[in-house]
Amino acid sequence: MCNSQWTQVAKSPPKLSCNCGAARAPRTSCTTGALATTEINVAVGLSRFLSPETEHYLTERGLRYAMHTSAQARGLIKKNGTINWSRTAELITKNDAVEYNRSMGFGWPESQALGKILKGRILPKDPIQTIYLLTLLAESWGEVEEFARDIEAVERFTSRATLVPQKAKGTGAKRYSDEEIRRGMESFKKVLDAKPHLSHRSAKLAVHPDLRGTITVARAKEHGIKSTSRRARTPEISARDANAEQKLRDKLPALILANPPYRFSVKRLLSIALPSHSDLAYKSPRYQQTFAAAIELEESRAAYLRRRLAKSLSEGTLLSPSIDASTLANMSEEEMEQLKRNERYLLLTWDSVK
Repeated sequence: MCNSQWTQVAKSPPKLSCNCGAARAPRTSCTTGALATTEINVAVGLSRFLSPETEHYLTERGLRYAMHTSAQARGLIKKNGTINWSRTAELITKNDAVEYNRSMGFGWPESQALGKILKGRILPKDPIQTIYLLTLLAESWGEVEEFARDIEAVERFTSRATLVPQKAKGTGAKRYSDEEIRRGMESFKKVLDAKPHLSHRSAKLAVHPDLRGTITVARAKEHGIKSTSRRARTPEISARDANAEQKLRDKLPALILANPPYRFSVKRLLSIALPSHSDLAYKSPRYQQTFAAAIELEESRAAYLRRRLAKSLSEGTLLSPSIDASTLANMSEEEMEQLKRNERYLLLTWDSVK
């Protein structure tokens, strides 16, 4: 989302319903001093963001830089640029953070999206989530503004974060001599002899950079070298697969207990188990156990509806007076879909006459 779009969303007037079409969910009142403090910090940050005094530097780019710098200062980004997920989980699961997340319906699963947010590549689509996450990461809102106010650093960071590699100038592929091709294929064969489980691409990357261009699938066949396009299932990958499956089974109960406003689909479950490799579970047989566990644990549409409606019922926000726990437990998916539509209509009608 570009700066103008994000600012437009942040500064648009309140609506009777969410952008997705669902009715606005009633907020629970503050129950602890820590939660009240969090509420105040978010309110201060939002007030400053909406102030004309800050609009020239509290931009989408400035907030992305503040997010990245604050996350780095907290030790959430390692020296090699990857996310320290254990520290991130500690920060997000603090008592006051858990209570605020629950009251707002925020979910922060370990995912590629959260990693991009912490690295400052994107911002959450919900401006309140952005402000809240910044208050978690920074020492104070003043520190956020101090980071965003450094226009030169913001420009350097955003140009580096969104840098698009340029194609090399030239009329075509480099031509190699027969001697260079021979040396390149010999190096390629030595790598595969030592590590036969490597794919064609992985083995090619192990060759000296000056000779990599000489290695192609066609040339490998001509020289009688067998290489595979997909890496075999090694003991290391088998162990990683088993760990990812166990991680998914261990984390899912707590995530369901948090009652986020989304369904635990196979894709979402894979992003929890394999934050950096969720797509690979679809495309290759390397993560068979994790993929099978995600299919087994996927939340059905009926289970999702029952979970969300049960939360409204327990909080006393269900507007239909004839529904109780036993009635909800025996409702079909179609009946719950109809109840959800009725609830949305009743809430919109109630809001319009208040």
